[in-house]
Amino acid sequence: MKQAFPFLTYSGQAEAAINLYHTAFPSSQITKLNRYGAASKDESNLILEGELQLGNITLGFLDMTKDSPAPTPTWASSILIEVDDQAEFDQAFNTLKEGGTVIMHEKNFDKYTEICWVTDKYGFTWQLLF
Repeated sequence: MKQAFPFLTYSGQAEAAINLYHTAFPSSQITKLNRYGAASKDESNLILEGELQLGNITLGFLDMTKDSPAPTPTWASSILIEVDDQAEFDQAFNTLKEGGTVIMHEKNFDKYTEICWVTDKYGFTWQLLF
């Protein structure tokens, strides 16, 4: 196997989502941001290939076209991130919850100082552990 990574689809919000996640995780790196360009004249500015390097994983991004919109995500699938410190947790949590929904947020849970499940404003759910 060459590689495997989560791939998130959007209906025109992929670039905004990549930027939001880069803000939530400042140590991340946007490694690819290719647009449809001439392949889709009416929607040339949409993201055809986006990648965000987040720790040891890569998240892939794609904007679907108006003719074939992205399905609505659910919290049945989530992205779990274990952070290094409280500042990193706070940055991610506060960024992701803005315009989103906090499903669960607990302090001193089992072996963790703080944990949460938060669905961001694009409908993707994140589990944060510290």
